[in-house]
Formats: sequence, structure tokens, C-alpha cells
Amino acid sequence: MSTAMEELMLLERVFLRIGNADTDEKLESCVSKFLLPVLLKLGSPHEDVRKKVIELLAHINKRVKTRPQIQLPVENLLLQYKDPSSSAFITNFSVIYIKIGFPRLPSSKQAELIPSIFSSIKNKPQEHKDSLLVLAMTALDGIKWSHDLKKQESFFDLKDNPTVVKEFSQVLLDTLLMPYGLQPVPPAPPGLSVSSYNRMIQELPTNYQTAEEMEKLKLGVLKFISSDVLRDDETFSHLVVASADTRAVVASAADAQLRKIIGTLDWNSSTLFQPLYAIYLGSKEGPDDKHKTPASIRQRLKFLPLMSKAKTQGLIFPACVRVFFDSLYGENTHARLTTQALVFCSVIIQQANVNQLSIVANVILTSGLMKLISESEVDASGIRQQAYMVAGQLVSKVPSLVKNDLSLLQSLFHVLSQEQSNDVRMSVRDALVTMVSAFNLDTNEQNDLLNLLATQVECNSPSARLVAVRYLSIIYPSDHATSRYYLLLASGDNQEEISTEALKALYGSGYRLSGGNLSSMLQFPNFVDMMSVILERAAIREQNFKLNASVGNYLLPFNVFIYNQVLTYLSICLAQSSGVTVSLQRLQHPCESSHQIGQFLRQLIMKDNELVNKYLKFILKMLQAKPDIIPMSSLLETVGCVSDVLAPSLVQKLDWLKNHLSDSREEMRELVAQFFGCVVGFGDDNLHSQWLSILLQALGSNSKDLELIHGTILAVANIIERSIAKHGLHSEELIKISLLKIVPYLDHSQGMLVGAACNALAVVCRVLSLPFTDSRIGDLNNPGKMDIVEKLLEIINSSKVTSKIKERACKAAGMLCLSENFPYRQYFMDKFIDLGKEIKDVEIQLSVGEALVCCILGPTSPETLDPWTSEKSVISIHYDPESPCANLLTNILTKMLYIPHPHSKQACCIWLLAVLKHCGHLMG
Repeated sequence: MSTAMEELMLLERVFLRIGNADTDEKLESCVSKFLLPVLLKLGSPHEDVRKKVIELLAHINKRVKTRPQIQLPVENLLLQYKDPSSSAFITNFSVIYIKIGFPRLPSSKQAELIPSIFSSIKNKPQEHKDSLLVLAMTALDGIKWSHDLKKQESFFDLKDNPTVVKEFSQVLLDTLLMPYGLQPVPPAPPGLSVSSYNRMIQELPTNYQTAEEMEKLKLGVLKFISSDVLRDDETFSHLVVASADTRAVVASAADAQLRKIIGTLDWNSSTLFQPLYAIYLGSKEGPDDKHKTPASIRQRLKFLPLMSKAKTQGLIFPACVRVFFDSLYGENTHARLTTQALVFCSVIIQQANVNQLSIVANVILTSGLMKLISESEVDASGIRQQAYMVAGQLVSKVPSLVKNDLSLLQSLFHVLSQEQSNDVRMSVRDALVTMVSAFNLDTNEQNDLLNLLATQVECNSPSARLVAVRYLSIIYPSDHATSRYYLLLASGDNQEEISTEALKALYGSGYRLSGGNLSSMLQFPNFVDMMSVILERAAIREQNFKLNASVGNYLLPFNVFIYNQVLTYLSICLAQSSGVTVSLQRLQHPCESSHQIGQFLRQLIMKDNELVNKYLKFILKMLQAKPDIIPMSSLLETVGCVSDVLAPSLVQKLDWLKNHLSDSREEMRELVAQFFGCVVGFGDDNLHSQWLSILLQALGSNSKDLELIHGTILAVANIIERSIAKHGLHSEELIKISLLKIVPYLDHSQGMLVGAACNALAVVCRVLSLPFTDSRIGDLNNPGKMDIVEKLLEIINSSKVTSKIKERACKAAGMLCLSENFPYRQYFMDKFIDLGKEIKDVEIQLSVGEALVCCILGPTSPETLDPWTSEKSVISIHYDPESPCANLLTNILTKMLYIPHPHSKQACCIWLLAVLKHCGHLMG
């Protein structure tokens, strides 16, 4: 070991050499040669030696600092600094000279030394790391970037140095947050603390502290982070910060790189967003000089749209809630930022865990969204509009916000009624619709909500009415009577959208279709429940002049449209309660389901006769105020299905209804005629004779009122049919007189009356063999059966009547054959075979097929069943349908099958299908 004297002598010689260096070149040579050995002497155990070293270093510092062109042995200094055997004195002075010498190096040389800096800082003091990493950052602009990614990665060798990557990334981020030009602190610039800002100022070489050099420095940082040396998720926050830079060239470069990597990022990663949250919110942790200033408005406007891309785990709780509130009510806020904050809140609602969100949901709603709405300026409709939408999403995600408290719902409905801005109204409406899924209520809560919705169904605001309809249709089951009542009210709304929505809720989405069964999932309320609700509400409305409707001299609880909808809906409820499969069209009685409805009504009358009577009065009230098809159909359905019970109480209505036998609508006349049949037919002989006489008098009065004649013909026929169905054959003479009045109309010039006569014959012949002679008389005023047969065939083959009349003639022909002793059954079948090639219309061919089936089956046909009760009306003792069936099949297969005419072949197929369908049991 050298003695202290020897070491001092060596230091004196070095001092002398350096002192005698009278040029920069000589001084640089001496410093390069002796600086490292001198620094090593700091590790000497002798105090005098160390003092001499300090004296010498002070002289070197004084000489070098005034000569910026003198280069120091930076590379060797780094090696010495990296040497683990070096003492703290040596490393401390090495850093000082590295900091002096590094900025003097050419930029290319600085860039070469960056890997050496990265490798030298392992396990070194933080102050040293900060100094060296800042130097490395200043050298980034001098790197000559290669297109070979592997070469770049091997140059920096950062893969196995995660600590270095983290620390260098922080330095880069702080650099990008630095302002242009010095500023007094506190406060620190946005995103930085006083400590980090001062550190950057102290560590940056003075030539980098101008605005232009700072811009250049930031561009160098951007080149580095855009070089793929670091992973995309490691550079994301840096690029976002740089994209908010006040210098366009820096912001543009960052935006360009952001667009490249945006598709590769994992938005589920919380580590991706943590730096942005830290900058956005700032921090108050630690000493005052460590407190970070929150991001500026400019930065926040850049940050928040990208933070809004977070998915599930990428959303950091509860920091995200702080971001939302700070954006709305913090110091650094702005109208645009408020809009973005609402978007971010929507993301929180969509992506957050329900349990987490539930904790803060009420605060977000009341102190965030609703407060924002109440404090927003009148002209800030866009913000209010967006806030309402987000509120709807929040309630939908956290139903407990409104489930036990309807005040929010009430306030939103109030806004719908009072808000002037159409856009805001639409947003509130959409918000309310979004919230509907939150209401899965028990009975008491359903009633509270129902009371609220009831006030909205008929309010002045179309938007409120539409939302109320949506709530009624979604929250309450389809068999909930009270909610269906309010939907019926809404079905008559003057806004088509609201009316359509209500009708869809009542009948299903296919309600516009003309037929087919309703969805099997759609259940209707029990008829008794529905009827009770309607009667109760109707009584209240009749007493309220604001709610009732005046039609002529009558005061109705509903307007005509709604009244008709109520009656239609009640008819469907009645059918379903009776066990009938309901369809999109109400039942046309009598039909195969009439007897089921009759059975239900009989049971109901036994239990609650008063309710059925009230239902009849309810129907009659509408029918008297506005005679129409729907109330007439409801009346016929109710009375016809249980005529024996209800008909006597309605006899007094016949005089009034008689006027409607001349209604301008054919369907109305037919319904009234059927009603006459049900009421008169089930009366006593006197009533039967009285009304037949009255009606026959109208037929014999040479009236030119075609509608009256049409309705009267049908009424007479229905009275005869119902009377025979109930009492059997009686008043034969009166019946014959009636038929003699009807039959001549088969030859009338008006097709409507021809059709009425055909209908009348079909109705009567279902239960009665015509009381005429079998032969041909040649006079329809006193006809034989053959006259009627030939006339019907003439009508079917005529080119002067409509297809509808021909179909009715076919029906009449078939019904004639139901009588066991009808003599022209085979004649009809033969004539139909002959007419096969003449009939072009498929509908008529189908009607002929049904007539042929009646010809075959005769009194064994299902047509002989009472259409109201499904009971047998015609009793057959000796009739055997096998022979007529065999004859018809032989004629079709031997005569028609080989006729080449296309109409004949079409008829052949249709008729064979009809026979197979209805007479298959005869072909064993």
C-alpha cells in the first residue's frame, strides 16, 4: 500500500500538469488522462490525501466549467460509476462529472451511451438515477433509428430491466408534462408536483430550458416511445399526455402514434389507465411538495374520451367516480368536459360491477346528475338531455334507486309535461323507457306505480302518455286487468304512435294481422275481473264532465273508438275465460266455440247474475248512442249463447232494433236479424207469430227500401230457424207463408236481395224440409222444390251475379240436402259435375265442394248441429250416406278426371279433397 506521502506527491504532479496546461487541448488531455485516477484517490484512507483530491477537483471544476468545449471522459466515468467496488465518494463525484461532460458530447455519442446509463443505475441512489435518466432522455433525439426492431431492442436491452423501464417511463412522462418556459412554484404545472417539477428543472441542462429546446426534447421522447422499444400499453399514457400538448407539432406526432396503437390495447387493463387517473385527479398524499396538481382542462378534454374506452377491469373504482364529479364540479371544468363526463358516467354504469355501483349510485344520481340538471342553464339543453339519458341507464342498472321511491319517476314525468325543448323531452322519454326494467314490483308497489301511470295516460303531454303506455305494457302482466283498462284508454289516443303501442300491448305485436291465433304467451285478464274494473271506472268517468263523452243525447264514459275497443277486448277475455283459443279477430257467432262461451255464461249467471246484466246494459248503452257493428256483435254474442236465459229481458228492445234492419251496412243488418232470431225464436208462440206477422207485412208492402227488405228477409229466416231449434215445428202455415214471401226474391233483379233469399233458405233448410211439393210448378210465387233447385243452379251458373251470391246459392243448395227425404240430392250432384268446367272461381269451387259434402252426408252432416249449442237439430233414422258418396266418387273419377279442361281438373281436385276431408269415415 502506498504511503500518504507518495500519494500526495503524485497528486502534486497532476496538479502541476493541469496547472501548466495553457491551452484547451492540453487541459482536455490532462483531464482525460488524470480525472479517473484522481477520483479513485477519494477512496484513500488518508485524510490529507482526500483533502488534496478535493482541492484538485475544485481546480478542475473551475477550469472546465468556463471551457464548455472541453470534453470529459464520460464513457470511462460511467464504467467507474458502474463499478460496484467504488465507494460512495467516488460514485458521487463521478455523477457530477458525468452530468458536466455528457451534454458536451456530440449527440451521436450521447445516444451511444444511453445503454451504458441504463446498465449503470442498478441499485444506485434515487438522486443519481434521476440525474442519469434525465441525461439519457436528453440524448434520445440523437438516436439513429433502425428499421430492424430486434436491433433496436438489443441496443437498449430493456427487456430484462423492468425497474429501469418503469423509472425511465416516469421521467419521460414528467418531461411531456413540462411547460414551455419556467414558471414560479407553487403551484406546480398540471400533472406534476412541486418536487417533480423542481427535479426536472435542476436535472435538465440549462440549454433545454427554453421553449424551443423543450419542444425538441419532447419530440425526441415521442420518437423513442414510437419506436416499439417499449410495449404499446407502456407508452399509452405518454402519448395521451403529449396529444394534449400546447405545441401543435408535439400533439400531432402523439395523435398519429395513438391512432396506430389504439387497436392493440387491452381496455380491460387497469394498469393501462392508472397513470391517466393519477394525472387527471392529482394527489394530496405525502408532504406538500409531493402533492400533484390535477390535469388542466385541455388535458382533461383529451384524457376523458380515451378513459371512456375502459372495459370492466379497466375501470378503476372509486377513482372513476371522483373523475366524474371532478369533471362536473371541480376547478378545471368546461361545458365540453361536462358533456364528456356524462359519457364517462355512462361507461361507469355499463362497465362497473353492480355491487360496486350500488354503493355510489344514489350519490351519482342525486348529487351528480340531478344536481347538474337543476343547475344547468336553460339554453344548455344538450347537457340536460344527456344527463337524463344517463340517469335512465343508472336506474336500469340499479333498480333500488326507484323501486321504493317513485319521486324520481314523478319528477321525470313532470319534466315531460313542462319541458319546452323537444330534444330534452325526447331524452327524458328515452330515459324513462330505459328505466322501465327497474320495476319488478310486488303488489303494493305495483298499485302505487299504477296510480302514477293512471294520471299520465290521459295527460296533455304525448311523450308522457307514450311512456305511461310502455310502462303499463312491460311492467304488468298481460292478464292484469287494471293495467289493461288504462291501455284500452290509450288505444284511443289521437297520436298514432301511442295508440299503436297500446294496441300492441293489448293484442300482441301481430294485432294488425287479419287472422291466426294470438301468441300462446299472451294471456288475457279473467272476464269477470276485467268487466268489474271497467264497470267501476266507467261509473266514475260518467260523473266527470272532463272525462265523459257526449254522443247525441247520450253521455258515455268513453269516446266511441275506446268504447268499441273495450267491447272487443271484453269479447276476447270472455272467449279465453271460456276456454276458447282466441284469435286476432273476434269470434263471428254462431260458431263452433259458441257453446263453450254459453256454458261459461250460464255458470257466471248462476254465480253473479247482476254482473251479466250490467254487461248487457254496458253494451246497450253504446249500441243506443252509436249503433255499430262492434256493440251489436257483443250483444248478439252474449244473448245468442244463452238465449233461453237472456232473451226474455230483451224483447222490449226489438221495436227499437227493428229500425236497424234497414241499416246501410250489410253486416249490421245480418247481426240484427240474428238477434231477432235469438230473442223472438226463444219466445212463446204469440211472440213468434206477432213478429213474423209484422215482418211479413213489411215484405208485402211493396217497399222500395232494399236494405229494409234485405234485413227483414234475414230476420224472418232466423226467427223460423231459432223457433224450430227451440220448440220444434209449429205454426206450419205461418212458416209456409213466410217462405212463400222469401222464395220469389231468388229471381229479383237486385243481387243483394237474391243473396238474402239464398241465405234465408240456407238458414231455414238447416232445420226444416221445405213445405212445398217435390215437383216443378214453374212459378216461384208458389214453387215446388224442383223450381227452387233449378233456380239455385241457375244462379250458380249465372254470369250476371257476383261470386258472393253464387257462394250463398251453393250454401243454400247444400242445406236443402240436409233433409232426409229430399228427392233431388243426386240431381244436384250430377249438375255440379256438369258445371265443373264452367266454374272458374276457386272460391265458388270450394263452396260447391262443401255443398257436395252436404249432399252426401244429408241429415248426418255436422251442419245439422245447432251452431249455438252444438246439439243435434235434425234427427235421421234411415239415411245411409254410403251410396251417395260412392256415386259421387264414381262420377268424379270416371267423368271429370279425364276432361282436359283446366277448370274441370281444378274442380276435380278441390271436390275430392272436400270429400276426403269430411267423408273419409265412409270409405272403409
